[in-house]
Amino acid sequence: TTRPDGTTDVVLTISEGPVAHINSIAVKGNQKVPTADVLALIPLHQGELFSRAKLIQSQRALAESGFFDPTKIGINPQPDPAKGLVNIEYTVIEK
Repeated sequence: TTRPDGTTDVVLTISEGPVAHINSIAVKGNQKVPTADVLALIPLHQGELFSRAKLIQSQRALAESGFFDPTKIGINPQPDPAKGLVNIEYTVIEK
């Protein structure tokens, strides 16, 4: 709707996808850094709601940790929409 003063109201409808919970988190490629230490850097946990923002934060945290090659961090979320679950697999290359 355009108003007499030239301003316009805009209404946006945002539809998010279905909600999913994290079923599992796996780490591959770590040899020296214990898996528990890698998981401690990741702000996602089994059972909580999946968050794309936290997925991005986790990549940043792994890259900034100094343990891994930041250009070789892989994240592979594997959703199961029928069950409302997602498995997340991280692949890292240690420095």
